[in-house]
Amino acid sequence: MAFTLAVSVGLPLGALIYLLARRRTLLRPFLAGVGTFLLFQLLLRIPLLGWLQRWEGLALLAFRSPWLYAFFLALTAALFEEGGRYLAARLLLKGRVGAGEALAFGLGHWGLEALALVGLPLLLSLLAAPGLTLAAGAEGLLAAGVERVAALPVHLAATRLVFAGVRGRRALPLLAAFALHTLVDLLAALGALVGLPLWGIEGGLLAVAALLTAWMVGERVREGRRERGCR
Repeated sequence: MAFTLAVSVGLPLGALIYLLARRRTLLRPFLAGVGTFLLFQLLLRIPLLGWLQRWEGLALLAFRSPWLYAFFLALTAALFEEGGRYLAARLLLKGRVGAGEALAFGLGHWGLEALALVGLPLLLSLLAAPGLTLAAGAEGLLAAGVERVAALPVHLAATRLVFAGVRGRRALPLLAAFALHTLVDLLAALGALVGLPLWGIEGGLLAVAALLTAWMVGERVREGRRERGCR
């Protein structure tokens, strides 16, 4: 529980405090990331999905073809979130779409998601029923924190791709961000549908996160070499 709270509450708040104290130039993209998740997920997509659940056809799809329903959920998540990143980069940041801005934006987006989906519900559960929360078991609490750790490189990589597409006016990085988001969400959903154990799913997500981290580090190294070469 302590680990999950540190990841889902401590890290987002710590990132905000650090930017306020040391890197205020990156505060705007960080807050833009927070606002993007707030608007496109919490205020638009989730209520829209709740409204669509009343439609009998969607309810039948979830019952008769859970695989297709999982794909629908992954597709809409990618559409809203990556579309939100694109609009924020174009309308709010207006050209401030470098590597530092992408990192701050991704942290803000991930931070609110971690708080809204894990951190705040866990805190409220502890306040309302501490005994039941502690009795829920360490494995589920730990898995929630591990999943948030695995989600961070996904957010950072997707933001980097979207910002690269905006910066270079290219469609391919935007499509890559959309595909990445869809595939990662689908991986988790399908793992549950086929009956993979919890830590098998979390292990797969961590493996994807490790690959994305290695790619981002490699890209940053190549960018540094190009910058030194230009000098």
